[in-house]
Amino acid sequence: MKIKEIKTKLFQLKPENERDISVFLKRPDLVDFLRENAVVIFDEKGNKTAAQFFDQEGNTILKHEHKYDIDNNLIESIYFEEGQLISRINYLKIRTKLLIEYNYRHDDSLRNRIETEFDENENKILCQEFNEKDELQSKVIFKNYEDSLRVEKFVYNSIGTLVLQTLSKYDINNNLIEQIYFDKSNNIERKELYTYDSFNNIIEEIGFRSDGIKSRLQENKYSYDNYNNWIKKIEYYDCKSKSIELREITYFNN
Repeated sequence: MKIKEIKTKLFQLKPENERDISVFLKRPDLVDFLRENAVVIFDEKGNKTAAQFFDQEGNTILKHEHKYDIDNNLIESIYFEEGQLISRINYLKIRTKLLIEYNYRHDDSLRNRIETEFDENENKILCQEFNEKDELQSKVIFKNYEDSLRVEKFVYNSIGTLVLQTLSKYDINNNLIEQIYFDKSNNIERKELYTYDSFNNIIEEIGFRSDGIKSRLQENKYSYDNYNNWIKKIEYYDCKSKSIELREITYFNN
């Protein structure tokens, strides 16, 4: 079944309810605040065409609209805040080798331009950001290994100084399973490990310091509908429940 719409409500738990999630399930009003209230709409090809975000009273505060060409390539994204246009992005894809993003302000003046180059396997190899004066602001170089399961990323600022280096490892389902961050001397700064369930949803994220000591633990527990899409997610940080996200999913009729 193809998804037509997803309505999401994300609740932040009060500290006194962090250890007993059943309190929230019985009394969902016992939360600090409704952190996110949104709806996302898809077309029958699976493209996200619109998204709206609401405040606690149900008033629209943010709205996104997305347009695609006949080949399902994203060609335009428009963003509104409280009914006012705040930005627009146009996408130009040149075959499979280059994607150019033109980011415009609310007055239609150019904010920046992002150019992303791809190899023959459609892996990113270079991403550059230019400001409205066509001056280079940042550059990211990607090194893809032959097994297609490892990618190194080198991020440089406008004057060519290396500011971030990472090594990402993926499983055969293209899920990120390990992320390593390096300092300027190429020493490991921190590391993150990720584990997924059979539906490719992340269930565990563990962070480690440079000395190998575990610094944080995030766990997710899901409930699924009959189509194996999750409809409830409970987030735990260091074994304390912190938030619960509920999703109402509508499907296209076959």
